[in-house]
Amino acid sequence: MKNGTFLKLKKKTLLLAICLTGCWSMNYAPDVFAKQSTDVMISYKNEEGKTDILKNVSKVEKVLEQVGMVRATVNEQQIAKLKNNNNIEFINTSLTKMKIADDTSEKSSQSIPTFTSYWNLNYVKAPFFWRNGYLGKGVKVAVIDTGINNVPDLKNVVKRISFVKDNPKTKTIDESDVWDRGNYGEGHGTSVAAVIGAQIGGKTFNTSISDIIGVAPNVQLYSLKYADGTKDGTVGEIITAINWSIKYKMDIINISSSVYEDDAGLKKAIDKAVKAGIIIVASAGNEGSNKPTYPARYNNVVAVSSIGKDKKISKFSNTGTSIDFAAPGDYIPTINSKGEFFYATGTSYAAPHVTGLLALLKEKYPYSSVTELLQKLKTNALDLGIKGKDSKYGYGLAQLPKLYNSVLKDLNDVQITKVKDHQATITYTVSDPSSFKKVIMIINGTKTISTKKSSSYTLKNLDDNIFEGQR
Repeated sequence: MKNGTFLKLKKKTLLLAICLTGCWSMNYAPDVFAKQSTDVMISYKNEEGKTDILKNVSKVEKVLEQVGMVRATVNEQQIAKLKNNNNIEFINTSLTKMKIADDTSEKSSQSIPTFTSYWNLNYVKAPFFWRNGYLGKGVKVAVIDTGINNVPDLKNVVKRISFVKDNPKTKTIDESDVWDRGNYGEGHGTSVAAVIGAQIGGKTFNTSISDIIGVAPNVQLYSLKYADGTKDGTVGEIITAINWSIKYKMDIINISSSVYEDDAGLKKAIDKAVKAGIIIVASAGNEGSNKPTYPARYNNVVAVSSIGKDKKISKFSNTGTSIDFAAPGDYIPTINSKGEFFYATGTSYAAPHVTGLLALLKEKYPYSSVTELLQKLKTNALDLGIKGKDSKYGYGLAQLPKLYNSVLKDLNDVQITKVKDHQATITYTVSDPSSFKKVIMIINGTKTISTKKSSSYTLKNLDDNIFEGQR
């Protein structure tokens, strides 16, 4: 902490959420495709389906290989030809609207916290991991939001990509750039990213308020801009950002935004990402409803509701049976798009706390599966509501577990046998069966496989030369 630095506190806080509205599917084709040409997301089941799409659209905007979709411009005749194709899964409009909601929470009467309190970080027990050397190093986190600006607290942004198209009507603004103009210029993505991974040693500090620090200050942040903030974004951009995240092997995706209705394209993209081993964390929404918005409502997404300093559910927070965890989201210290200190409220800021915790766990336990990492949070969550999982807090306030050191030992008598048809069986013995937990195998330096089998494991779908030089 440095003395004498001026602190600029904005009275106006960040937005509560970025929201999508509306949803179309093939069932509504007559309305969706009433115009001569329409921007759509077409999902294919196989390569034949993809080929059929490419041959029968007016313009291919983008082929999204990782999620099995093509974004394209089509006319009514082309839709008629594709919609009965058995190789096509569904056709959705890409233009489902997203809106950034105003911050309607009442915070003007609250006192400004002092240094004693970076209460939100203490609540989730992040400093405990820091003191033991875990700050999220090497973990890749994609922030699908309004962009992350280049400010002193966020020098750990590895890459900035925009999936937004420029609006030629706003001649003084290029919406397709990578910069954060959410919340009428105050920023949204920058503030969300700061909760995840603002680094130690930024400029926002003075004698009473410490440097803003994220839950996992050494994570690798990837800014995937899907909405500018000066106009509505679309679900098509979120799907494209998820496709990118799969292709470039992100560990975690944070989505602090919402769509009010289920969307087949978004669901398929989420499913593909989860299958690829990516953890997706999403905000529950800010309508005070008993149903979270999507994608948080999907059962394979980590849904996060908001609590205040009193450890009670925030009055704006959505709740429901799909909530997994609660986290601080009311009056959270962070930074705006200019790197200035201010307070933000909404489930948009609860979700990145959980994203940061998972990044710390991923660094500490790199060989644990997604299921195992989530189980650590579930087991150690502070139960706040009805005993057990409930619709307000899920498993409870997300907190880090106590640290346990695992000792890695070499396997004995390792043999590769039965090599045929892109399969091979590895046999081995463990040195101490009584303390055996799992076997970790690293294939080609990247792919990690774990098994609780103590004597053998069969690898499938192998490359032709994977064991070259090892026989």
